[in-house]
Amino acid sequence: MKYAANNNHKISTFAILASHIWRSACNARDIPYDQEVKLYVPVDGRSRLKDPVIPEVYYGNVLFFSICIAKAGDIIHQPIWYTARKIQESIEKMDDEYLRSSIDNLEQRQGVPAPLMGAHKIMYPDLMINSWVKLPFYKADFGWGPPKVVGNCEIKLEGLSFLMGGSKEDEGLTLAINLFSVHMPMFKKHLYTFMPMPMFKKHLYTFMPISSSL
Repeated sequence: MKYAANNNHKISTFAILASHIWRSACNARDIPYDQEVKLYVPVDGRSRLKDPVIPEVYYGNVLFFSICIAKAGDIIHQPIWYTARKIQESIEKMDDEYLRSSIDNLEQRQGVPAPLMGAHKIMYPDLMINSWVKLPFYKADFGWGPPKVVGNCEIKLEGLSFLMGGSKEDEGLTLAINLFSVHMPMFKKHLYTFMPMPMFKKHLYTFMPISSSL
């Protein structure tokens, strides 16, 4: 799919995967085609903040959220690279100037209560995709060897997902996602059946359903 864009605009592997996951979720959730939906992607600001840079000894989170907005019908029916490019552009704009503008906005809004999710913790119709692919989970060794399997024990927020790399024995990826139970079968169907390019292996995804019972 990375080669389907047929132009000089480089599209990341994550943007392609996120586009496919987003399309599968829109199909499974049966969202009206004319409804705008949002895709939230956490972005690490460590390498993006330049002046001054974040000290290497700082161990806190430096997370910002990129937001890509599109109509469900476009996500479903446009070529996969169309949505991937929109996702890529929403992430690329998160440069030093943009992030510092966000920080300035927070400073000006001191005292404003942070928005809280409702009791049911539902993101529908929106989606959030966290990429943990580069986190070295399988290199952790506390004295009894590296882990065999790494995954989420619980995802409390409907619409929240995590994309993780596999072990040395497994070259695929793991997708952990929380959707309503009624949507999960169709999501799995769309996730696995859209494989138009030979670069995608049959078992690219290790499906890890974490369903909401609401």
